[in-house]
Amino acid sequence: MREVLQILEHKGVKILFLDFSHCTSKEEFMPIIDAAKLWFQNKDPKSVLTLTDLTDAHFNTEIINLMKELTLHNKPYVKAGAIVGITRPLMKLAYNAVMAFSKRTLPIFDTHDQAKEWLITQ
Repeated sequence: MREVLQILEHKGVKILFLDFSHCTSKEEFMPIIDAAKLWFQNKDPKSVLTLTDLTDAHFNTEIINLMKELTLHNKPYVKAGAIVGITRPLMKLAYNAVMAFSKRTLPIFDTHDQAKEWLITQ
């Protein structure tokens, strides 16, 4: 079983990694969403860098709504966030819906390294 949340360190900077890669059902998304909401509860405002991996994840309306809730919930605590794995047109539509709902901008990167390099400059 994979870790649903991990703290990565990149050049001395801590980054919260949310690994939704290959999730295809609500049952696979929920443990990560629940763990993230709990993890963020006692964090200082604008104190966390996040990297979210959505590689080969599949979305439906219910999952998009759950991701909207998570993104809005985490907004006060996140200094900057980045996403990898948005590769298909339908994923881009889901991403746009979540960003519009949460009024956040989380740039999309091709690789983890690109995302981490950008995050540490924020």
